[in-house]
Amino acid sequence: SLWAAAVGGSLVYTGMKSSLKPSLRLIHA
Repeated sequence: SLWAAAVGGSLVYTGMKSSLKPSLRLIHA
């Protein structure tokens, strides 16, 4: 449903944002 898609999308979005920061640090390190 639309509600499930919105919740899943927000979770994936926040998960990607939080996982991008450490990965960027590893790449630059």
